[in-house]
Amino acid sequence: MAKVRLKASVGELSPEEAGLDGLPELVAADSPAGMLIWKALAEGAERADLIDLLVRNLEDLQPDRAADDVDAMLIQLRDLDLLEDA
Repeated sequence: MAKVRLKASVGELSPEEAGLDGLPELVAADSPAGMLIWKALAEGAERADLIDLLVRNLEDLQPDRAADDVDAMLIQLRDLDLLEDA
């Protein structure tokens, strides 16, 4: 997967400021995984980098679960048209 990032219109915002606080699970501000992914995507990241970020920063998170979390959030953000190629 190529490097992607949040579109400039939302990259500097928190999920709540971007109007995403009503979305389920990962995009919510109280999701540690979601916030790590959001911050990394503000700068731009590849899928593998996002998975590694979660595994390194979230205790007891296995790579398979991290991959599922990353994929779910990328799908949600793509569906909302909030990602672009970096």
